[in-house]
Amino acid sequence: MSEARNTGIKNSNGKYIVFIDSDDFINCQILLDFLSKDDTDMPDVVFLNAVKYDKGSVSYFGEDYQPEKILNQSKVEVLKGLCRFRKFPGSAWNKIIKRELIIREKLFFERGIYSEDIEWSMRLFNAATTFSYLDGCYYYYRQGRKDSITGTVSEKSIKSLLYILEKNAEMEFNRDISSYLYSFLSYEYLVLLFIMTSKNIECDADIKRRAYHLRFMLLKSNKLIYKLIFPIITLLGVDITGRILKAIRGNI
Repeated sequence: MSEARNTGIKNSNGKYIVFIDSDDFINCQILLDFLSKDDTDMPDVVFLNAVKYDKGSVSYFGEDYQPEKILNQSKVEVLKGLCRFRKFPGSAWNKIIKRELIIREKLFFERGIYSEDIEWSMRLFNAATTFSYLDGCYYYYRQGRKDSITGTVSEKSIKSLLYILEKNAEMEFNRDISSYLYSFLSYEYLVLLFIMTSKNIECDADIKRRAYHLRFMLLKSNKLIYKLIFPIITLLGVDITGRILKAIRGNI
């Protein structure tokens, strides 16, 4: 998928870019409404609503955007508002992105890994300066997709997420937004610990050691609950903490 997206970016010539996965569909009217607006002062990133669908039924996706926390707000306030979400809003397909920003900042997708949207979104949030939001149901995401990291766990999915977290741990984020970006990373770190406990996976000592080392990200988050998990991992290790997270899934 990364290669297809990168090819699309390189061959694009419009002002904005959207990403649509092959088994999903969109409400084109939302895009038409956006394109009809005055483009003299258009944002770098526009957030869009998404729902899950499965055999005709539609369910809420879980991202509860509050327009007043995005529209006409500073970057710091926008990211602060996004931290309210339980899940990191890191998908590429629920956003409209200014093409100029993608090209200037070389926001291409890394090849050969799973969950490439997470790695890409961290760079996007660090680089973008202006944000907006469009109301209405735009993206219809097919329920039960195989690309969900918590749905289908493999050794590669664990190694990919571990690699993404290690790469971002070395990034230099803008100081005024770093705590919010580390909150997003902390969420994905807890996902990593969660999936490492999967019955069909036996993580070796090196993976566990690297995951344990990354616990420092929790202390850089702006969320108290993440900070409180740090001493638990330090005391009990990643295995037991992962099993605890699995037992209380949905409450963090």
